[in-house]
Amino acid sequence: MESEVRRARAARNQAWDRGAWSNDGSSQDGYFDEPVEPVRYTETERALLRQRAMRGLLRTIVVQFAVSIAVAVVAFAVSGSAAGLSALLGAAAYVFPNALFAFRLILSVHKPDGATPATFFLGQLLKILIAGLLIVAVARLGREFLVWPAFLAGLVCALKSQWLVLAFGAKDL
Repeated sequence: MESEVRRARAARNQAWDRGAWSNDGSSQDGYFDEPVEPVRYTETERALLRQRAMRGLLRTIVVQFAVSIAVAVVAFAVSGSAAGLSALLGAAAYVFPNALFAFRLILSVHKPDGATPATFFLGQLLKILIAGLLIVAVARLGREFLVWPAFLAGLVCALKSQWLVLAFGAKDL
């Protein structure tokens, strides 16, 4: 199998070198012009994919909440209540917009058209804007009590907790 892949790559590169490859991705010698069949799912397969996607989104949100609480508890135990609250606020500045985004995607999956790329990118934009606004609001309103190292630790741990889902999550997704 690996040698077939190497031969195909070599043939593609040779076709490219001699100018037999056009801008639309097809070759003039017909070697790479095999029709590609689109993937077609049955309604049952689509329902299973939607269910897996929702489960993955919900798992991500639950892990982010759990990591946020854990970081706040550690900050509270190490440095007191102001640090614990700061860590919780730092984590919430990302977890809250991310949860809204995830629930919006879950709702759009059930629409007849489904989730579109525009839905995803608009949601991402709004998530980033809301997170930025929350960070600025906490920084301005919490000047008296905010412990910056704890705040940043909560924010970073909430941001990176998605890696825990990928590393230790279910393998069927």
